[in-house]
Parts: sequence; structure tokens; C-alpha cells
Amino acid sequence: TIRDAGADTGQTNVPESVIQTLTNEIVKLQALGLLDGIGEPLALGKCSFVEPRKMGGNPRQVSGGSKPTKWDADCGHSFGHELIFSKTLEKLMLETDQGRSFETVKNALGGSKISEW
Repeated sequence: TIRDAGADTGQTNVPESVIQTLTNEIVKLQALGLLDGIGEPLALGKCSFVEPRKMGGNPRQVSGGSKPTKWDADCGHSFGHELIFSKTLEKLMLETDQGRSFETVKNALGGSKISEW
């Protein structure tokens, strides 16, 4: 359950409203078919993860380059919203017969929180 997942990551006392929101959103994703084949790599989408350099310069490649997008593709420590975005984009492209490939690049400081960006 969502409560168990929070406990497994050391997050205790997760408010019931957060658990309910996450549950509702997961149900919506399932209804849209965006969780179908979640463990399989995308047909069109690739991903990579880069870290910006301080004081400019080229970003440092962290993921080892572009690879097929899937939940454990090592495109950053966590690849959640990027994965759903990529699955949504791929689904729309396939529905409109646009079989072009694409890449989602995560550009963030490794180990940082979004509030620190």
C-alpha cells in the first residue's frame, strides 16, 4: 500500500489526505492505460540524466548516455514523473501515427531535492 511504501522509506505519519490523493492519482493513471506495461522499456522514448556544472560548462553525464526509458533505467535516482510524462507522450505519438523517437533528459543535482533547485 501507499502507507507501507512510505514506511519503507522512513516516512512515518503520512497524512491521510496525501495517501488519498496518491491513491486517486494512481487510479487515474491506471484508467488512462499509463501503467500498462510499466516494467517494459518504451518503444520510442529514451532517457538520460545529467548534472549541471557549477560556474557553467557542459553538464556531466550521470546515466551513461541515452537508454530506453523504463522505471529502472538509471536515469537518476528516481524516475517517476519523467516516466509517466514519457509514457504519455509515447501513447499520444502512437495514437496520431507519429512514430518518431524522443529523449527525456533529467537535468538536476544528484541527491538534491526539488526545493533546492
